[in-house]
Amino acid sequence: MRHPVPRAAIVSLLWLALATGCQVDTYALRKDYAGPPALPAEVAARFAYPAPDPAAPEPEFELLGETEAFRHKRARFEVLNPAAGGRTKMTLEVFESRVGEGRRPAVLIMPILAGRYPECAYLGGQFTGAGMHAFFVHREDNLLDPARRGPDMERVLRKSVIACRQALDYMAARPDVDPERLGFIGISLGAILGTSLVAVEPRLKASVFLMGGADLSGIVLESRESPVRWYRNRRMSAEGLEPEDLRREIADSIVSDPEDLAPFVDARRVLLFIAKYDNKVPSRYQWLLWERMGRPDAYACPCGHYTAIFYLDFAREKVLAFYRRAFGLDPAPGPTPESTPAQPVTAAGTR
Repeated sequence: MRHPVPRAAIVSLLWLALATGCQVDTYALRKDYAGPPALPAEVAARFAYPAPDPAAPEPEFELLGETEAFRHKRARFEVLNPAAGGRTKMTLEVFESRVGEGRRPAVLIMPILAGRYPECAYLGGQFTGAGMHAFFVHREDNLLDPARRGPDMERVLRKSVIACRQALDYMAARPDVDPERLGFIGISLGAILGTSLVAVEPRLKASVFLMGGADLSGIVLESRESPVRWYRNRRMSAEGLEPEDLRREIADSIVSDPEDLAPFVDARRVLLFIAKYDNKVPSRYQWLLWERMGRPDAYACPCGHYTAIFYLDFAREKVLAFYRRAFGLDPAPGPTPESTPAQPVTAAGTR
């Protein structure tokens, strides 16, 4: 008679494997990388927007909370966003660092597809504790609303990028922010859309992409993430589309796909994380982003999209070290990263 293996034993074996046998692969930018090509004027025009009005009133921020390391504030104000067809509301949240003095770096966080921004709160705490301000813009549109066709997705992508650039305008003008030390970090969808942002925004001097991907049409067709599957299935059912029909419609409409804009990202200023067994942003599209971006410094972790939580401490250490070097927060530059065994950590209270 066969006896089932107890669940506790399986979990213990998995933890043992993570703790002793999981190696993170490290990739270094090739020495002959000469930088990105010049951004075409047509692409720059696609993401252009009016300069901030110097006579506009300062946004009124409400205090959401504070710790010894930061003050957390939020404001909602109007901006003129061409991709939105005129004036629109934007919600900006800022984590003001209380560590250090004078002008400090600021990092823009681009959030994941859904949820109430727990990743932004976590990263805000990490960055402010290291002497950097952090901020993010709320999602105003659902990219995967089944009523959206390819052209609508392109519009939402452009609107999101322009809104982030307008948030950068505000942060760069603050007396406690160093406009020469602005950074970016995006996770999942944030890393996907953030590729277009970093490609067109020269003020971003250090950028981190976690589990992003290139080729939105391929990701939509192959992702096993529930909201993506729901969008895909609803559209195919309602419109009588075959998978390839849906893919072609999205691919033909989204001219600002990360696959096309990634080459204009300066790979010398990038750190990228890849989940090797991901089926939410399928791993092959993460590798495609790395390839199209010029093969920047990268860590490939043996995990899926959600099991990447086991590498949280590892990623946090590498990300903070990357920003410290980029923004001159270290007394001296650190050594070039080497392949490092990643230790599992608990996932309590995080996502």
